[in-house]
Amino acid sequence: MSLTLDPNKLTPHPLLAGLPAMDQASAEFESLKQSVADRGIDYPVIIDEQDRILDGRNRTAACALLGRAVPVVRRPASEAVEIILSALLHRRHLPKSALAYLALPLLAGAAEVGRQRRLANLNAGKSRNPIESGIGKTVEQLASDLGFSADLYEQALKVRKLFANQAKREWREGAKTYMATAREWFEPQLLRGEIGLGGVIQALAGKDATEGKTPEKRDLPTLLRRGLDDLKKRFARWESLAPATRQQFTRTMAKEAAAWPEDVRQAVLDSLEQAAATRPAKPQF
Repeated sequence: MSLTLDPNKLTPHPLLAGLPAMDQASAEFESLKQSVADRGIDYPVIIDEQDRILDGRNRTAACALLGRAVPVVRRPASEAVEIILSALLHRRHLPKSALAYLALPLLAGAAEVGRQRRLANLNAGKSRNPIESGIGKTVEQLASDLGFSADLYEQALKVRKLFANQAKREWREGAKTYMATAREWFEPQLLRGEIGLGGVIQALAGKDATEGKTPEKRDLPTLLRRGLDDLKKRFARWESLAPATRQQFTRTMAKEAAAWPEDVRQAVLDSLEQAAATRPAKPQF
C-alpha cells in the first residue's frame, strides 16, 4: 500500500549518481510533467527507509515542480541494487551499449547481494526478478543473464576504466574546439546512441596514437607509386567484369588519361607503340 510524501523531502539514492536523469528543459520531461498534471502518477515512487529514491527521480521532480505530493512505496535499503538495476534494464529505452555501460557499476553490488543471500540460505528460485534469481552468480554471469555478451561486458569495463582519466583534452566538432574529459565528451553521445562502446574505445585509441604528433607527410612520388600499385591490383580482376561494364570504365579511364601531364601521356604512347612493335604478329589464315 502506498502513501504520499512531500517530493522535496526525498533524495536520490547514491547508487543513482551514475545514472543520468531527464533534462528538465527537455521535451521528454515536459511531456512527463504534463502527464502527471493531467493524470497523476501511474506507478508510485520507490523509496527506502531513509526516504532515498530507488526508482522514480523524474516523477518526483515533476511532482515537485507541480507542487504535488508524490505517492511512494517503501522497500528495504538492502534491495536497492536490485531495484535500481531492474528499473534501468526494463524502463529505459537505451541502446545495448548504453545499458551495459550504465549497469556495470551496479552488477558488482548485485553479485554481492547474491553471495550474501546464498550464505543466508535464501531460496531465490521462486522469484521472477532476473536479478534476484542470480543468487551466488559472478558479475560476468549476471551480465550474461541480463543479455550482455562477454564482448559487450569487457567493452563496458574498459570504457569505465578509460573514463576514470580526469585529464581535460581537446576535442573538435566541426570548426569548434572544446576542452573536456573523455567521459564528458563521449558519455552523452553513448547514451544518445550516437556511438557504441567499441566506437569509444577505437576513438580514444586513435586520439592517443595521434595526439601531439605531427601528421606524417608522404611525398608525391610515394603517393603516385601507391596509386599505380592499387590500379595494378584492380586490373588483375578486370576480366571478372561484364563486357558492358568494361566498356564503360574503358571510356572513363581514357578521358582521365587525356588529362594527364603531357610528358606522362607522351611516355605512355611511346611505351604502347614499343609494346605493339614487339608483340608477336597475329597468324594469317
